[in-house]
Amino acid sequence: MSDFGIEKYFEKVYLSVEIGYKKPDLRFFQYILDNLQLKPKEVAMVGDNHENDIELAKKLGIKTVWINQLEEEGEADFVVNNLKEILTIL
Repeated sequence: MSDFGIEKYFEKVYLSVEIGYKKPDLRFFQYILDNLQLKPKEVAMVGDNHENDIELAKKLGIKTVWINQLEEEGEADFVVNNLKEILTIL
């Protein structure tokens, strides 16, 4: 997230090296849901990697927003081309 300069907008950032699981391990998402005491329908995954971000989150029932920087095909709930477009979805 530091690449995008948006970490200041989040109370907590989860890093795989800190929690012991990394994508594409489903436990990565499950750990975060459990830690925040949230259900999949209460969160959204915003990611730029279709396989590791979007497909995995959808397996758990998490809404997905894909930042499609390469103009590839995908099956996310929403597709944006930049971070500013996320505001129109939320």
